[in-house]
Amino acid sequence: MADKLKSLVFNYYVPKDDNLKRLVRSNLEDYRKIEEEIDAAIDKTIEEYSSKDVLSLVLPSKQNWDLKRNLQESQKLLAMRTDMTIMKLLQAGRTKEEIDPALMVQFNQNGMERDLEQEDL
Repeated sequence: MADKLKSLVFNYYVPKDDNLKRLVRSNLEDYRKIEEEIDAAIDKTIEEYSSKDVLSLVLPSKQNWDLKRNLQESQKLLAMRTDMTIMKLLQAGRTKEEIDPALMVQFNQNGMERDLEQEDL
């Protein structure tokens, strides 16, 4: 009968008999194992990162990656909007007079030169 009781384990049921109460599996044992595993993992991680420089953990590996992202596309869009705004200001300033064609040609050439300079970058 003792052999049968040894193989018997109660997970959730709490028996009222004193002999069977010895066979109740304690949840604390499971938690202790888990806590030991977590503590070991934490200690291992702390040891790995203690040798590294603290600032290297905080700083990004490429410091300007967010600044350089889509910079050329934004510059082209900004240049186009600037050119359109200048044209609107020129047209608004000369409501009574006709816009000088030489000024338009010069403005367009400056815009083209700016585009060529950006492509070279």
